[in-house]
Amino acid sequence: MIYDVSGRVIDNLVSDYKSEGSHEVLWNASSMPSGIYFARLNVNVFVNTQKLMLIK
Repeated sequence: MIYDVSGRVIDNLVSDYKSEGSHEVLWNASSMPSGIYFARLNVNVFVNTQKLMLIK
């Protein structure tokens, strides 16, 4: 999931089951304004959030 700084969901990149292993997900942010965004990964009980800075 991609969130803006106010916590609103901007995009849901993956919502289906992925098999074990390495995967790559691309976010097309061409229609989004410059700013700070957060990418959040939820896998079972594991949660990882990363801060993204979009500069155009």
